Amino acid sequence: MLKLCTLNHAMLSDRVVEVLKEKNIVTVSEFLHTDSNKLKQLLNIDLIDLGTLKKDLWSILGILPINGLQHYNILINQSNYIPTGIKSLDELLGGGVLSGGLIDICGLSGSGKTQLYTTIAVNWATNDDIHTFVVDTKGDFSGDRINRILLSRDELGADKRKHIMRNIKVEKCNSPFKLIALMRRLLDQMSSHPKVKLLVIDSLPTLWFLFHGNKRSLNQRNLAILADLLRKLAVEYSIAVITINIETRTTFVGFGCAGDKSAIDDANQNEMDLMNQTESPKTTSALLPALGKHWNSICSLRLRIERKLDSTNSKSIFTTTEPSNERIIRILKSNQNQTDIHCMVHLTNTGIT
Repeated sequence: MLKLCTLNHAMLSDRVVEVLKEKNIVTVSEFLHTDSNKLKQLLNIDLIDLGTLKKDLWSILGILPINGLQHYNILINQSNYIPTGIKSLDELLGGGVLSGGLIDICGLSGSGKTQLYTTIAVNWATNDDIHTFVVDTKGDFSGDRINRILLSRDELGADKRKHIMRNIKVEKCNSPFKLIALMRRLLDQMSSHPKVKLLVIDSLPTLWFLFHGNKRSLNQRNLAILADLLRKLAVEYSIAVITINIETRTTFVGFGCAGDKSAIDDANQNEMDLMNQTESPKTTSALLPALGKHWNSICSLRLRIERKLDSTNSKSIFTTTEPSNERIIRILKSNQNQTDIHCMVHLTNTGIT
């Protein structure tokens, strides 16, 4: 701790230092955290001069206090849109993925979630020499998938392909506790890896589905801890954090018409209210991302990737003879963009285009 002395500042005379010492204000830190009105009465110093003194002492400590607006402007200047390399998606997002943001990609099994983040990682490594850190919770990460994408891009030579592969680091993780420990370790090491600008967790629900029954509170507590760590990683180091989520079709029972949004939102409606209704209950089904409302409030951007609907019968194309390579990417939530808008993409050998 830096002690108060006359050398700290011209306004800190011997008399001032002695008076402060009598009131057990000995260090610079203690002085700065003492109420200014109390110091004014104690030292008979004008509040304006006292403010100048405190500001100068803050600079000596290497810390300059700023207000909320200044802090917001600093964060905005540090953040920037990084194009994903997928033209229609970049147009949808207004330029690309915002560094410093938490992006949740959800969709049904086989919809193309892994292909989407893999394409983004390859494009960033190719065009901007950005490093990617992937946390594989399912044990199914495939380096061959990335290699096939690179081999399909004729403009890439052997040395460039090797360089890109080296820029994508993978670590396996099989429990929420290990994931939290891994994120803490990554926070400590980020200053040594300035080129890491993309963090992917594939997938998050895989770990949290390990909790059942009376472990629900532990589930939510650890999810909150993880969210804080991911926010800190994203904001302090201006990286994009992508979590891969799953969707399931859930059916609700209610008395509104099918498709009534209130019936979907109120999934936990009181059973007695249902019993008191005189009309027959109706069912409403919807696709819902896992991890509930809590995780929805945490992510700054949530995208859904889905198969293109057949215009003739409004059902997803799941034929095995001629599978469709068309996908729809829809914005479900965004802090910067309009929601419920979408773009069309295609699954190809070179990734998603």
